[in-house]
Amino acid sequence: MTNSLISDYIDGRRDDIIRDAQRLISIESVYEDGGKAGEPFGPGIARALSSVLRLSEDMGFETENVDGCMGEINFGDSSEGKKIGVIAHVDVVPAGEGWLYPPFSGTISDGKLYGRGAIDDKGTLIACLYAMKAIRDLGLPRSNHVRYLIGCDEESGFRCIKHYLEKKEQP
Repeated sequence: MTNSLISDYIDGRRDDIIRDAQRLISIESVYEDGGKAGEPFGPGIARALSSVLRLSEDMGFETENVDGCMGEINFGDSSEGKKIGVIAHVDVVPAGEGWLYPPFSGTISDGKLYGRGAIDDKGTLIACLYAMKAIRDLGLPRSNHVRYLIGCDEESGFRCIKHYLEKKEQP
């Protein structure tokens, strides 16, 4: 019964999930040297992080931007059960040559989503966010707190997580 309930919920939001993945894929979030305060890895990565946190807030989750290095999306009371960390990232490697579709378009063809980050890691990030929303909205039982960490420098050194762990408690 629960699997059917979840499937129906997700199927009912299919267009929203695709739209949100396409919006995130459309942001050219490639590392740029010389970042400034709030944008340590470049303006594209900062825009992508901001977009994810704004979407998460619109979904009703509590968020935090940790100095532009890492985003945090919280689900549940932090005093409940275990503190479970889930991690994804918004930065991508440069697009390079040879794309069949524009790399920052989020093109759908033959039922597949194409674009830089569609699999690593923007599409997956959006899927996980909607899974958290489904659990919450459907009132499914849970006993732990989830902290969804959104990295900004996974592709070029993971300095984002190093900075985060200097500032925050590890889930």
